[in-house]
Amino acid sequence: MIKKLAALLAALFMCSILTLPSRAEEEIVNTYNSTAVQLLDVSDSLSTEEEDEILFAADSFAKRSGFNVAIVITDDIGDDKSDEAAILFSENMYNALCGEGSDGILLFINNDTKYDYAPVHGQCESYYNRAVLADIFTAIHNEWSERDLKSACLLFVEKIEYYYDVGSQENTAVTGISPEDIPKGPIGEDIPGKPKVKILDDYNYLTPSEEQDIISTARSFSDKSGFNIIFAITDEIGSDKSDRGTMNYADDRYDELCGINTDGILLLINNDTKYDWISTSGSCINYYSDDRIDRIFDRIYDDIVAGDYYSACIGFVDKCESYYNQGKANNQIGIQSGDGYIELDFNPIELIQPLIFFVIIIAVISGVIYSAITAPYKLKKSVTTRYTVPGSLLLTKNITQSRGITTTRIYSPRSSGSSRGGSRGHSSTHRSSSGGRHGGGGRRR
Repeated sequence: MIKKLAALLAALFMCSILTLPSRAEEEIVNTYNSTAVQLLDVSDSLSTEEEDEILFAADSFAKRSGFNVAIVITDDIGDDKSDEAAILFSENMYNALCGEGSDGILLFINNDTKYDYAPVHGQCESYYNRAVLADIFTAIHNEWSERDLKSACLLFVEKIEYYYDVGSQENTAVTGISPEDIPKGPIGEDIPGKPKVKILDDYNYLTPSEEQDIISTARSFSDKSGFNIIFAITDEIGSDKSDRGTMNYADDRYDELCGINTDGILLLINNDTKYDWISTSGSCINYYSDDRIDRIFDRIYDDIVAGDYYSACIGFVDKCESYYNQGKANNQIGIQSGDGYIELDFNPIELIQPLIFFVIIIAVISGVIYSAITAPYKLKKSVTTRYTVPGSLLLTKNITQSRGITTTRIYSPRSSGSSRGGSRGHSSTHRSSSGGRHGGGGRRR
């Protein structure tokens, strides 16, 4: 560690004298002939064996190409934590390690602010333009996410050698590129035995500190509930821009990250068509009914419209946890995760309850109507009158005295429930393109 700190101090010292009118930049000791192959691991993330393996691969390419290759890994870029400071730090490190104006490329892995950068200089600019560097960053991003820095560095060397063999690019070269210029992979560490908590922020709407805060908040709820929690913020959902296309995009992203019919929920902030979506899977379908999804959107809608995606994500977790604490919506049962999937998404007893209630009401109303109609015809009393005619039969006449007939009209008004009532207490479901069952709902901005 002391040796590496000394190397860093030496590099920074060289940065301070680069502006002096001297040949100091030409005096830098190159490890391999006319090219510099440097690996400065100030954070001590790599073992000695790993460093040797990376240096050997980089040396092989440097000898073929004549390019300087440097890799710097640090946990501290100084007091200024801005992106501009990270870029300046990486540029100064390149100049100190390889020489200002030389032909070369540096991979800067910034564990401090998570703003990584790749400055490119001299003849390398024609080989590694923005599109090429974007592909390189995309290739090694997964290794960064898993904190496998050895694999990330080796893949970096492999990719720059591949594009060297491809030849000079026709597109306009740039002096460097950072991950903000390209779509990046999911943010969030996979913890064995625990649900996934991931952020897909392809276009860097969230700062690294906001990402970590969201992941920390979601992880607390995820550990409590056992639910996967995914946040997706994107400017591009693909060729299908319909509302159904948005739904399919959200469902597919969830299935790709978490698996089919697993327990989880995904929030899609869709800046492409402005139709945002919440996708549920497994037992989450029971907890987050159509009505509850509407209410979650009520909570986060203003933040999404305002572009405050950090607050939207935090509010999303808060509302999801609130409904989890309340229990399954309308006591829904039947949705299961994994291979034991059942096509039932509601309690069958709930289906019978309205029918029983309806039968009782009909019986009561029928009883009232029957009583009202038959009452006037009930006998009050019977009087017998005899008519006697000498030498004739005896005739008897029964005279019935009846009450007046009363007509009763019964008024039954129509029910006028809100738009949230009825089946919205349950969860509408559908199949994703991968075959998984999903619930969910969307809202347009």
